Amino acid sequence: MKGSGEILNSCDIVIIFTCTRSTLHITLENISLLPIDFVHLAFEDSTVEPAQRMLAESELSVFNTYETEYSLINEPVFSWSKDEVQKIESGQTLGLSISCLGKAGWYVFEYFVVYCRSLTSIKL
Repeated sequence: MKGSGEILNSCDIVIIFTCTRSTLHITLENISLLPIDFVHLAFEDSTVEPAQRMLAESELSVFNTYETEYSLINEPVFSWSKDEVQKIESGQTLGLSISCLGKAGWYVFEYFVVYCRSLTSIKL
């Protein structure tokens, strides 16, 4: 499977102001001979590691600890709806929408696409 175009490459810039939302679109193409019925997107961004480091150092007040943990769990920079993913037949494409939340300190991200044909869909 391949992505048609990258969300960002070394020359692209996305500007999203803090506390605003935008939507990024990616298209996945199944270039294998088998259908794909499981897709998972994972993201890493530059806001996570500093927040985790602050939590590990335990120098935050109880309130700030709660707020930092809440933000990490409930307000990720990137999110997507797993309901968008259906089966992707061989040679077909699937467009996905990724919600992007502007956060202070966000300047870089990586995304990973995990995909497969699940064993439950294989008829023995």
